[in-house]
Amino acid sequence: MEISKLTQIVNYFLGKYDGKVNYTKLIKELYLADKECIRRFDYPITDNTYVCMKLGPVLEELYRLIRREYPVATVQAQWDSLFYKSSFDLLKLVENNLPLDQLSENEITILDEIDNKYHDYTYEQLVDEVHNPALCPETIKTDSSVKIPMREILKSVGFSEESAKVWQRERLFQDSLSEALA
Repeated sequence: MEISKLTQIVNYFLGKYDGKVNYTKLIKELYLADKECIRRFDYPITDNTYVCMKLGPVLEELYRLIRREYPVATVQAQWDSLFYKSSFDLLKLVENNLPLDQLSENEITILDEIDNKYHDYTYEQLVDEVHNPALCPETIKTDSSVKIPMREILKSVGFSEESAKVWQRERLFQDSLSEALA
């Protein structure tokens, strides 16, 4: 997860809601946007880890940032300088116009399409939506936090078992290469 990209995504999304949105709604829409980006372009927008919780799929790093539980203090501080949680809403701390230089036109298009489709949904309706097996067969009913295998997300957007394995191997290689170059 790249914090500068994630803050731009969240800031862009909050701009569609006058700077304030239910954070469960935000998380569900961004999960659906990640799935759509994987389906179209073979990569997620947010690059988060995915877990299932009682209300369905969750972007784990985003959830931890919102709840002020992120394990890296400098990353949490960067987040906290831009956003804050009030009850069940996420708000912009100040009116800011972060650049969108970390987002491609394709990613912005997907964010717009997902929001256009779900903008008027309540968070409860989105919870129901991500529990729909036709849309999110990877959703696991649980009362705790269970990691969603990336293979299951890939298969849910049309990857074969073999293609999902290849995708995961390539991703591991890219991640290790990025770490070596950092």
